[in-house]
Amino acid sequence: MQMKTCSKCGVEKEFDRTAKKWSKASGFYGLTCWSCHLIAGRTRAASYRATPIGRAKLVEAAATWYAKNKPPPRPASPLLTTKVCVRCGVEKDLTEWPTKYGEPTGGKCRPCHNEASVAGKLARKQAAGWEPKAPSWKAGNRAWERYQDARNKMKNTHIPSSSQKWYAALVQATPNWLSPEQWREMGRVYAQARSEGLTVDHEVPLVGKDENGRHVVSGLHVPWNLGLLTNVANALKGNSYELG
Repeated sequence: MQMKTCSKCGVEKEFDRTAKKWSKASGFYGLTCWSCHLIAGRTRAASYRATPIGRAKLVEAAATWYAKNKPPPRPASPLLTTKVCVRCGVEKDLTEWPTKYGEPTGGKCRPCHNEASVAGKLARKQAAGWEPKAPSWKAGNRAWERYQDARNKMKNTHIPSSSQKWYAALVQATPNWLSPEQWREMGRVYAQARSEGLTVDHEVPLVGKDENGRHVVSGLHVPWNLGLLTNVANALKGNSYELG
């Protein structure tokens, strides 16, 4: 059996396994084996597809193929207007079902389909050892939301400078050693104020001033410094504070 050495990989292989680069009539075969010939061809094709012209031709070829092989939309049956859900057993209109190719599909209505999907994801997580986390104390806590809002607005140049100073004072007066239980207590104060139509007041103002307008005291944004006042009473009090 005639053998030949590949010029790429340097392995001696059967003559019939070499790549045919010229016509069979000439009797002259390629210098590389068939495997190396395929790798070289694929490398050249990938390099060509990386060029702008190659990418454009690839997109054009894909669009042409899709236009020829795109499945025609199936017309919806004019006789079928309702469908019975296999989960809830209620006969519903086709507009309440998931669609595929513009046509209602599946045995479950859209609400039941979503519920089953969520339940399936939860079951797979629990099977993998996942355990739900306890709700964070930050969720729905009005005091925490007010603090985060102040942090965002203290540098907002589109609001009055007086408001920026108040937000900055609130952030500066909030200590970082507050515990989650203290944040929850502050959240309950804000929730009570919202339900009763009152405002949250700092008994010792954040920037307390005397009758001459001098800054004399700085209160903290902590649970024991919060109180509830009406809008009128809070406006009359302002940030005044009497020493002694």
